[in-house]
Amino acid sequence: MDIMEICIKIPKTKTLFKIHPLTKKKELIKILKLYPQQKWELVNDNHLYLTKISDICISIFSSASILDFLALRKTPIELWNILKKT
Repeated sequence: MDIMEICIKIPKTKTLFKIHPLTKKKELIKILKLYPQQKWELVNDNHLYLTKISDICISIFSSASILDFLALRKTPIELWNILKKT
């Protein structure tokens, strides 16, 4: 099960995506369009502002933004790529 499958099952929620500048936006939109559009939104707001208005923050494991989430007393979830071979 992926994150969006879980998020769309939670009533009265919207998942906000602030994408990294190196992320291929077209590919992400292609994936997100598989889910109800009222359940997600692409945003460009400052991540500290987004943290303040959010209840839970999801970040990739190598991002320092997780420290900001903790500093603002938000629940962080770190994503790890368990399929990538090292």
